[in-house]
Amino acid sequence: MRELDRPVEDPHVHRVDQVSANRWNHHVVVETMEAAQSDWLRELIRAGYEFASR
Repeated sequence: MRELDRPVEDPHVHRVDQVSANRWNHHVVVETMEAAQSDWLRELIRAGYEFASR
């Protein structure tokens, strides 16, 4: 799960929950090594860390 300031619509995202006015939780299920090493997951994690460091 990663928190962002906007919802991300992506077929890889299992569920998106708005937890406050500008905070969204993104739930992903990583079932394969290919998914774990994918660019889309890397970008989602990077965006979450950038948001959290503000």
